[in-house]
Amino acid sequence: MSASLDPTGTASSLTPALLAALLIGSFCAAGGTFLIKTGATGNTALAEFVNIRVGSGLALYALGSGVWIYCMSRAPLSVVYPFTALTFVMVTLSAYIFLGERPSTADIVGAVLIVSGIGSIAWGAMSWS
Repeated sequence: MSASLDPTGTASSLTPALLAALLIGSFCAAGGTFLIKTGATGNTALAEFVNIRVGSGLALYALGSGVWIYCMSRAPLSVVYPFTALTFVMVTLSAYIFLGERPSTADIVGAVLIVSGIGSIAWGAMSWS
């Protein structure tokens, strides 16, 4: 498989650079979600939701969306889209580390399954040349 674009604008394989972009997109989406959560917690009035954490979270999430769009233009949707599930793992891990939330056994098993599934998809689509 080559990484050249076909007429539909998608690549036939996943390159290391594209894999890095997918991970960056996941990190941006998870980080944005985490910032929105921390900026929203405890607020009740609509005006209280307008703060630096919520704004930064939205900006980071938007950056991640831009990265996703780039990745979708370079690889099949069936390869790119599963990486969105990685954000669930990153958010759960962030909540555990920074907020003291305790994941359940089901959460941990789910995270392992997500990472295993994404790893399998990435490995099968990877082009090392």
